[in-house]
Amino acid sequence: ISYLGAATFSGDVNTGGALTTTNSILCSGTGDPYLKISSTNTAGSAMSYIQLNTTAGNGYLLKNKDTGNSMLSKSLYLWNDSGPIQFVTPSSTPRMTILEDGKVGIGTTAPGHKLDIVGSAENLLELTSGGAYGTLINATQNSPSDGVVINSTGTGSPLVVQDSGTTTFIVKDDGKVGIGTTAPATRLALTGAGAGN
Repeated sequence: ISYLGAATFSGDVNTGGALTTTNSILCSGTGDPYLKISSTNTAGSAMSYIQLNTTAGNGYLLKNKDTGNSMLSKSLYLWNDSGPIQFVTPSSTPRMTILEDGKVGIGTTAPGHKLDIVGSAENLLELTSGGAYGTLINATQNSPSDGVVINSTGTGSPLVVQDSGTTTFIVKDDGKVGIGTTAPATRLALTGAGAGN
């Protein structure tokens, strides 16, 4: 079925092939209108999908328009009855995965925590505040477990604190701590005016 303009359906429409329109498809009804795509192909590589194409430099491929008729009207739902939700790039590589239990993986399809970020040769997480105020990280721990654990398995320093690119506090991989120095020779080394070296 092909439409050169807008297509409006107020009831069920079944098609055994492609449904194409150059404008829009509007599903309406008194219940919960939806667009259902299904396939009877049992081949392992078969899948049902909606393909959205745009040649413009901007615009929305998927947009939820707030009509103000429901308290849920501002929500955009991605629903999968079984299995994870994955965001895939043109290389067919899943870049982000949301498991059924809510765990989110970036760079991994099997996250073991609420948020797992896996990568190499890059900063895995960068936080930037553009305002004059605001806390980048605020961690609150209400259980007897450790609040913050940094586990470094390489030879680099597991913790480095910088101010405008200058290191002010460092914990080396051998456990030595430096304040005002990046090369502490003792367990705790303080360097600078008033440090009482």
